Amino acid sequence: MEELLARADLAEREADVMRRRSELVDGERHTLDEIGKEYGVTRERIRQLETLARDRLKTVLAGGVPEPRGKRRRRRKPEPGVPEAAPAVPAPVPEVAAPVPEVASPVPETTPPVPPAPKVKGPCMPERQEALF
Repeated sequence: MEELLARADLAEREADVMRRRSELVDGERHTLDEIGKEYGVTRERIRQLETLARDRLKTVLAGGVPEPRGKRRRRRKPEPGVPEAAPAVPAPVPEVAAPVPEVASPVPETTPPVPPAPKVKGPCMPERQEALF
């Protein structure tokens, strides 16, 4: 089991979680809560670490190579006396204005005037409503 944990390139905490959850420490299976209290994290975080480790182990057992850890690794502190390299600045890209094709507008330049509302003859309210007021 230790060889498998080493081949999976697990972090020390992930390997320890797998050992405790699979009864390799003390001969008993530790709960997520127990492990979380020891590390000072929640049991949900321990569950996440266990899932990550299990996925990496499955990849190794299937004959593959686990993916590199990616961006989560911490940056090394610069050595004293060694100047830190300046970040690479991309070269400016010249702006090229593309010609804008003229498109016929679907709306005419002038809009026709709106006709006035028709005049209503007679009372606006029926006679019964007038009696109410």
